[in-house]
Amino acid sequence: MNNKLETDCMELKDSAESHAEWLHNWLIKHPNAVKANAVTSRVVIVAALIVAVSIIVAAFICRSGGERFKSFGNYRVLDTHTGKVHEVE
Repeated sequence: MNNKLETDCMELKDSAESHAEWLHNWLIKHPNAVKANAVTSRVVIVAALIVAVSIIVAAFICRSGGERFKSFGNYRVLDTHTGKVHEVE
């Protein structure tokens, strides 16, 4: 068995060939690592998309309209900036 699998990657020689050999042997020893990383990446991407859509929807709902006051019948108006209802005489 190759002893390089038991050592840390940083302990290997500083050449690209030795690192590539270590990585190749590690991937042979851990075949599910690539699949798990791909699934984790998909989960992170989906979560980021959900957060982004939520922020856009919240911004759309909370945007201030052009009207400050909305009518609530004949004698009441709603102040859209403060959320208070005012009586009008």
